Amino acid sequence: ANFISRLTFSWVSPFIASGYEGNMSNDTLWPVAKVDSSSTIKSNIDDAIARLRAKGDQLPAPHRILWEAYGTHFIFTGFLKLINDVLVFANPILMQKLLKYLKDPTVSNINTGLCIAGLFFLCSTVQSLVMNQYFHRVLRTGIWFRSAQIVSLYRKSLHLSNSTQLRPEFHKGRLVTMMSNDAQRLQDCAFFLHLIWSSPMQFVVACVLLYIQLGWPSLLGVFLMAVLVPVNNRVMARMFKYSRQRSGHADERVKGIDECLQGIRIVKVMAWEHLFSEKLFDLRGKEIECLRKQQNLRLASFTIINLTPIVVAGIIFTLYALLGRELTAEIIFPSLALLSIVRFPLIMMPALQSSLSDTWISLKRIQAYLDCDDRTEYLERLTEAEEGEGLAAVIEKGTFHWYEGQTADGQVVTEKGQPLKWYRKAMRRLGSIRR
Repeated sequence: ANFISRLTFSWVSPFIASGYEGNMSNDTLWPVAKVDSSSTIKSNIDDAIARLRAKGDQLPAPHRILWEAYGTHFIFTGFLKLINDVLVFANPILMQKLLKYLKDPTVSNINTGLCIAGLFFLCSTVQSLVMNQYFHRVLRTGIWFRSAQIVSLYRKSLHLSNSTQLRPEFHKGRLVTMMSNDAQRLQDCAFFLHLIWSSPMQFVVACVLLYIQLGWPSLLGVFLMAVLVPVNNRVMARMFKYSRQRSGHADERVKGIDECLQGIRIVKVMAWEHLFSEKLFDLRGKEIECLRKQQNLRLASFTIINLTPIVVAGIIFTLYALLGRELTAEIIFPSLALLSIVRFPLIMMPALQSSLSDTWISLKRIQAYLDCDDRTEYLERLTEAEEGEGLAAVIEKGTFHWYEGQTADGQVVTEKGQPLKWYRKAMRRLGSIRR
């Protein structure tokens, strides 16, 4: 697609038209772009790790790898966000100019009105184009973040040492959760990262313009909105608490399902179906209960967010009128537009805090898994010259397995040398069943 098609997203029109006509099938679906393919993402991650190791970081953290691989693209999305934030303040200013022009009966030059209308159209058009490009690129970056972590986790699971696989905290249920929930949190966080600098900038500029417009009553309104921020933060903290509890219950549920499927023969022989079902349904019930509380708190947060601008605007305009000042259209409408701009950072800061906290916990979980020991390769690779001389033995479709932490008497031990109680109990139970 050419530049105009990419800018206006007209390249997707034939695809939408095909879906509208009902001709959608596997043959009409477009293949995944090369830059979005898992092989390309894997190559980018490998190159980023190689560059970081060349700088002396032998065990780079996941967030450093992502920044090294996609930092340049992410900075460009920040530039698009900056252009949009500057154009956000153009509408209230132009609105005030237009209302003053329409109110003044002495102005006879129509060119001023046309110029303001043209600036309205130009600013809205540029803002729409820039903002859509920003959303497209930042969401695409989030997909890259998610895919990169899934590739890294899957590759690590294939090279994980046998002693690490026996550790209870690295069960398969946790791996599934990391590849789904934790990787998804990285994708969601990419949308919020630019708000770290964008939200404070919008808040400060909007407060300054409100003070110029209304005077000290605007400061009281901003103070009232700021007072509600801790309340909203408290609600978001409770939501974050229930989110962590839900993730823990989900890990336990997935782990239980995996253990049940692995030992399905013993479960059937011992008639333990109802016991496992009760346990799994109990974990699912706790998970749903946490989700219900989380959604109730989200509803309370949205109620506070939607009622705050109405209450604050009423208080500000009441104080402004009590001071003996005249409320006119060029005062009210630009002020309402600025109050909506002030509201946005106050709304997004708690969500930003919650998203960053969730993402940081996910990064720590992923990093703890990626930093585990790899399986030792005991095979010596032959050179091409040695392979040409002929091999002493050839093994096809062979499967070999051993425990690095297994003692001479058959006990599996931890890194501290203590036998694992669950392994001994399982072996005794299995022996009793066989007898």
